[in-house]
Amino acid sequence: MAVREAIELDVLLDIIGEVRMNKIQQVAETTDATRKEALRAELKVITEEEKIMQGARSFPNVEIVRQSVADKIRNQYAPMLKRQYERL
Repeated sequence: MAVREAIELDVLLDIIGEVRMNKIQQVAETTDATRKEALRAELKVITEEEKIMQGARSFPNVEIVRQSVADKIRNQYAPMLKRQYERL
């Protein structure tokens, strides 16, 4: 793995880790049972995505899935965090 790729992977892992922590906080703060279950389902997806990016999951075509998750982090999670920090 090239240095640039390693740095990008670290950044992607930081982003998805922060998104996961935010989702955990949302679950903890929510009192509505229906909303809590929806948030838990979202958290489960984010946790699996994080494991894929960490290389903790192995299955056929994992590199294609890893690239897809990386694209989701860049195009969905990163802008979401940016907007969140702009509001602070």
